[in-house]
Amino acid sequence: IRPEREMRTEYSVASKDKPWLVEALVKDEELARKARKCVLDSLESIYNGEDVPSLGKAILSVRTLALLLHFVGIGSGSSFGSGSAFVQSAVDAIDILNGKFSGKTSDELRVLSICACLLACSKFPPIAEAKQMFLNSPTSAACSACLVGLLEPTGSETSNAFASRIVDCFASQDSTELYRLVVGSLTNAGESDSVLTEADVDAFFNTCRWASAKVDSATTVDLRKQSMECVKVLNDGTRRGNISYPDLEKKVAQILDDAERCRFVVQGSGAAALMTNAVIATLSDEGSKLPLVLPLRLDGLAKKLSWKRSDLFETKTEASRCQFILQLLYSLLFLDQAPSSPFSIDPRSLPLAEAIMFCRISQSIGDEATSALHDLVAKLVPEALSLANPNEPDIMRMTGPSTGPVTIAMVTDAINACKESGIDRQAYGRRAELMFLKARADYPSADVDTSVSCALLSMKHLPARAYTYTLLCKDPLLLLKCHLCVWKCNGLRRIVLSVLRRLLDANDYITLDEAPTDDIGYQLLAARNALVTRCLILAGSSNFQFDSEGTTKNEVPTRCPMTISLIRSMISSHRGVVAMLIKQGLSDRAVDWLVEIAPECLADAELLTGCLSERNNLTAAERMVTADASLRIAIAHGARDEAATQLLASSALNVLVSSFFLSLGPVGVPVNIIHEDDGHDVTQTCRRATFRMLSAMQSIHGERPALRNEARRALSKMANMCKSEGALGGVAGSVAMRRK
Repeated sequence: IRPEREMRTEYSVASKDKPWLVEALVKDEELARKARKCVLDSLESIYNGEDVPSLGKAILSVRTLALLLHFVGIGSGSSFGSGSAFVQSAVDAIDILNGKFSGKTSDELRVLSICACLLACSKFPPIAEAKQMFLNSPTSAACSACLVGLLEPTGSETSNAFASRIVDCFASQDSTELYRLVVGSLTNAGESDSVLTEADVDAFFNTCRWASAKVDSATTVDLRKQSMECVKVLNDGTRRGNISYPDLEKKVAQILDDAERCRFVVQGSGAAALMTNAVIATLSDEGSKLPLVLPLRLDGLAKKLSWKRSDLFETKTEASRCQFILQLLYSLLFLDQAPSSPFSIDPRSLPLAEAIMFCRISQSIGDEATSALHDLVAKLVPEALSLANPNEPDIMRMTGPSTGPVTIAMVTDAINACKESGIDRQAYGRRAELMFLKARADYPSADVDTSVSCALLSMKHLPARAYTYTLLCKDPLLLLKCHLCVWKCNGLRRIVLSVLRRLLDANDYITLDEAPTDDIGYQLLAARNALVTRCLILAGSSNFQFDSEGTTKNEVPTRCPMTISLIRSMISSHRGVVAMLIKQGLSDRAVDWLVEIAPECLADAELLTGCLSERNNLTAAERMVTADASLRIAIAHGARDEAATQLLASSALNVLVSSFFLSLGPVGVPVNIIHEDDGHDVTQTCRRATFRMLSAMQSIHGERPALRNEARRALSKMANMCKSEGALGGVAGSVAMRRK
């Protein structure tokens, strides 16, 4: 739009004083009149001066007209650019312009024309102020004719949906919703962001009353029928009560059955609200209580699609993926609202991580649907989000060398071949691991982990195992039953630990969700974590040799990085595991290996100090074994927290001093006379722990004077005890020599 030279000069002057053009137009009525006249001239030139009218110029002109009406108004007076004359000229121009483009489908032009017409009516005093004596004027008749013509149903679904929402506002006389709908569509600011004033509410209320009498019921019914597939129309109709719950279920079911409709729905806004309303309708008294998407149907659609990362960009299956996303959104909402329903889905059996990744990278999925799906997964299956990160720092997400396509069946065959191989098992294990890595990158994590777990747990002369992913998540300790050959093979062991870690993460949420109380849930998790950590510590410290081969006393334990990583992760994320294991008892070799690999043991220093300082149900031998492990932890990792280390070392050394006579044995009776209920020799246990503690104190370096002084004090007390026994003449002869 190019104003006249004089008007452009006035615009530039106004911009110098007030950069905001709207404020300048409001303050200068003459400038506003010229602006309105310029816009009308532009509209007239489009439908009179061009053989082939420009649709883009028409859209720009109508939008400018609507903005002038909204921000500046119609002005006063009877000149061409103000008052009723301007309103009549504007609606006539809109009517003629839409007639020129009747052969072309332009949703934007029709929507903007409806907005401009309604804004003109809301600014026209006879309509806005409900002055009955002027409602039969030529201007009112022109407004009525223009509005009725624009609201007539056309072949465009989008603009019909907008017109239907307008008509619904007329019928319910909802001035607030009408204002937000018109202004939000005009300014692209969103319907909920439009700010209303009391004058706007009154003007639009009177406009609703006036327009409701002009639009006949047949037009309203036709518009509703032709726009029932629109998400916003369905949401508005449900909220207003114009659409019954059975009708809503029927319409949503038709959408969910059509892949192309699903793609259209998830692209725009309102998809999550529509699915929520559909679930509410299903579970209502009028509903069927049966979900519109049954679990088998959703599972079948998921299996028909390829969830490889490279295939997520395919355009051929994009509509089907959008259909799966919308059906998944509905099913998760149904599960959230009715978790005890027998028709609820099992979300862990579906490719949730891959679905979220598709939502993030696809242009066909709107932000609203992506956000709603993400929130539901975070609430119902939180562990799946860690797998949906394409930059996940997990070695199991890395792909191996390009050796052609790898299927899940090929991975299970490679695992079985490795288990049956008598020689060169490590090479077979590495091959199976590389294939597992590629399959994890190409297929849903749940499918790969389930098939691999069944293969790892299978026995040669027994029927094949058949576990579901849900069962594995509820009982991840099943993987600890793998055959010894699996744990001895490096490649297979890494596969087991990778799957076990993900199953443990899922089991955390399942246990807390199904436990009667949170305290019981945390107790179950503590027992589970202690069992898993104990098994891994005993296996790692013995080089995964559980049979007669064993490991020699001086053999250095194998440092399996994944085993160590999982142990440290369990210790750091679950406080109290180390204290529980030490109290229950570990072998000397296992304690030494644990202290060596896990600096996180120091986090339980306070708990260990409490076990050694307070009176509890620990026996004398158990207290000495706990003191031995505590002292080794303090010496190895105490530099990280000297305050906690000092208390832990002091408590351990106090136990050493107070139990010193148990290490020597009672006087006058055989040394092995004291036994526990299970038959263990208390004296030998305390003696072995004492010598281990004395050996550990020799490794205290000079940079830690406080710990060295504490050790010196303990040794001094023990020396004084020995001297006092000799001075009192408690024993003599060969017995005394043996005690020395």
